[in-house]
Amino acid sequence: MEWEFAARGGIPAQNAGSFDDSYAGTNVAGTEAGQLGDYAWYKDNSDIGHGKQSQPVGTKLPNELGLYDMSGNVINLVWDMRDDYPTGVHNNPTGPTTSNTRVARGGNWLSRANNCNISGRGMGDAMTRSHSAGFRVSRRTP
Repeated sequence: MEWEFAARGGIPAQNAGSFDDSYAGTNVAGTEAGQLGDYAWYKDNSDIGHGKQSQPVGTKLPNELGLYDMSGNVINLVWDMRDDYPTGVHNNPTGPTTSNTRVARGGNWLSRANNCNISGRGMGDAMTRSHSAGFRVSRRTP
């Protein structure tokens, strides 16, 4: 849930009314100006003269928090372990306590636009390397 809050743009996006955007930085898929193609490398724009591979961070626009590539480029493996959300009301559910299978968020350069949606949750093996997956080091402020 913390990754999704950051991908949505956090408090600045809430204040700007864009917190419910579907993708990091925008609410519109496509490759026209101001749309997903300005914020993310994904299948529909990654195979056009870019070597069909991940790209250096910061070559697209950041979201409202100044974070790059929260949608597209490489899928983000998060600390949470993959499982269905629990029933009832919960604050920041994290899933099981042991597993190598992590939640994967944000899509990658091999994904179609709809798979770069920040509310989507895939899964990835934390013990396997991939040219289309990564992770972010983050730290909670005191």
